[in-house]
Amino acid sequence: WSDDDLLVYGALNGCDWLPRLYGLQHEKIEAFMEKWVVAKTAKERDDLLEWIAKGKYWPKEGTGKGKGKPAENDFPVRLKQCLNFMKYAPVIKRLHDDYCIGPLQKIPDTETRLWHELIGFNPDDEMAALQSDLKAGRDVKSIDLCQRLDDHR
Repeated sequence: WSDDDLLVYGALNGCDWLPRLYGLQHEKIEAFMEKWVVAKTAKERDDLLEWIAKGKYWPKEGTGKGKGKPAENDFPVRLKQCLNFMKYAPVIKRLHDDYCIGPLQKIPDTETRLWHELIGFNPDDEMAALQSDLKAGRDVKSIDLCQRLDDHR
């Protein structure tokens, strides 16, 4: 498997950014992955995402247990955002004598979408207060960054 395939597998099994679909059995994830790794086009992969979400539900909000909202309509988009977030999550970087927020990995030059389109929110907007605090030399803890990111799950 490629690194990206491993991210897909992890996301399907549930992660901090994307809960595992209610009732999604490991056998179906394995069947999905067998097809995913040989899929040659984006259309084939999109069809697989629709297939695995068909008739599935998100876990019930709040408790995480039981059947929640149907997943068919938004699962493909949320999974892609999750994968992009795993690769391009906002991180605080030091640039010369200043701090800035940038993606964890460099976004490929071939990618036409903007950073906020890839991960589903604009980190610059969300983190403006943290940037101000950092630039002012105030103590900013990693938990502050985590709490802001957690609002977008």
